[in-house]
Amino acid sequence: MPLPSHQWGVDVLSPQFAFLSLQRFRLCPKREQPTWPTLRDPVPTSSNAPELPCETLQTIFAFAAQPNSPDPRLEDIETVRASIAACSQVCQFWRAAARGYRALWVHSIDFQRLPLRVIIDYLHLSDPHPIPVGHRSSPFRISSVRDVSVLDTLFHYRHRIKEINLEIDPQCMRLTTYHWLFSSKMPLDTFRMTGTRAPGPDPRILVANPFQRITNGPLRKLSLQRPNFSLALSMDMSHLTELSVSDIVAANRMTAHQWIEILRKPSRLQVLSLHDAIQDGTIQVTGWSVRPPSKLQHLRLVSLGDRKSTVALRLLSIFCSTLLPSGCGVHLDFPEALAHESVTDAIASLIAPLELHFHHNLNLQASETPQVELDIGRFPWSKRWYIISLGPS
Repeated sequence: MPLPSHQWGVDVLSPQFAFLSLQRFRLCPKREQPTWPTLRDPVPTSSNAPELPCETLQTIFAFAAQPNSPDPRLEDIETVRASIAACSQVCQFWRAAARGYRALWVHSIDFQRLPLRVIIDYLHLSDPHPIPVGHRSSPFRISSVRDVSVLDTLFHYRHRIKEINLEIDPQCMRLTTYHWLFSSKMPLDTFRMTGTRAPGPDPRILVANPFQRITNGPLRKLSLQRPNFSLALSMDMSHLTELSVSDIVAANRMTAHQWIEILRKPSRLQVLSLHDAIQDGTIQVTGWSVRPPSKLQHLRLVSLGDRKSTVALRLLSIFCSTLLPSGCGVHLDFPEALAHESVTDAIASLIAPLELHFHHNLNLQASETPQVELDIGRFPWSKRWYIISLGPS
């Protein structure tokens, strides 16, 4: 029986076949591996790019890498990162100009995906400019040992952090300490944290006391989701313009009266959101006849809701009579139990104070009419509509 042959016309058992196979393997193109530019990476030595003055190049870089708004979307940030990477890899001259422009590298740091060595390079390169950690729509998630190492590295640059968007996995709660995040000495403008309800006591688990320190600083925006602690009435929130608290365990929720006491302080508040954050029970507010709270004159939007209780909606009547300015928008999230035809009257009674509030402010212009949004239930078939009149019938 003849030996099998290959398409090259040689026997598969012959030495010539082995030689041709090895030669073909060496000639095959290698699969490209993803690379991240760092300070030590080689740069192109020649290019057709014009050698503009360094200052002119840096002006171009600043224009290409500038987000289109003070509070950019995640898509805008990713576009800026791609522009920075492209500009810095054109040629050696462009690379040198980019490296000399420190403000350029602030938006290049992706703490979630970049290798730690690249993150450290970018942190050095962008010094001393302030840096954001994570994004409001894509927080920096601490879910692995690598993420903990990045967070521990950020400790050495804490004086530059202006914004923190953080999500902590329960398995990583005890791998490091998080208390340095709540120092009042940090120049934090925004703090958003999605926490965890890790079981068991641990001195390193987040508690309320650190938040009493962080609110003593220049903090303006505070968002807490699923925190495993209760807020303290002594917290100073006078600097806050946005406050959002959601999904607190029942044992750690504050009463409606306690929330009102906290809201006496933040006179600059513009956005307030409380969802599954108010303790259920009778709303008893004492002492208001002696010391009534003042209106939150700067408030533009209030969002209240609870998945199981109407306590947040009942609190709305107090808000309408004492706290809400005339042009404040309202978003209400009704419990799922109210998503039935038989409770339409109950819904009407709950939002009656809202109708009365807007009827008392009939001097609003059409452009000043606040937005009112009511959500009932979480499924398409449980949606109900209720017409609320914002003006005279």
